[in-house]
Amino acid sequence: TIYGNKLIRYRNINNIKLNNNIVFDLDYFNNVTNLELKDMNLFDFPSKIFQMVNLIELNMNKNYIKEIPPEINKLKKLKKLKIKYNLIDKVPLEFNDLTQLEFLNIGFNKLRIFDSKINNII
Repeated sequence: TIYGNKLIRYRNINNIKLNNNIVFDLDYFNNVTNLELKDMNLFDFPSKIFQMVNLIELNMNKNYIKEIPPEINKLKKLKKLKIKYNLIDKVPLEFNDLTQLEFLNIGFNKLRIFDSKINNII
């Protein structure tokens, strides 16, 4: 396992797949454009994700995430969000700020109502 200071030399990596891992450290990956955190038993979005302003594709399928934080609006370049098989019950209004979003897979969650004020992805 490579983590901590050893990751510094890999900080220019664009694509990271950390699927099915327990330990991960995102501190050195600000330039990431594609990030996969599938099936990692996550209950929340790692806050570091919102500092990855170049992120284009984010895959967080098969976790235990209950909500998408409003800070999602910091990901201005995000085009593809995969977040199926979680426990999400609503989509925040901040989705309206994701003007580049082209693909959203939010199936198999706990959504009951999709707020009509979210006009960017409808």
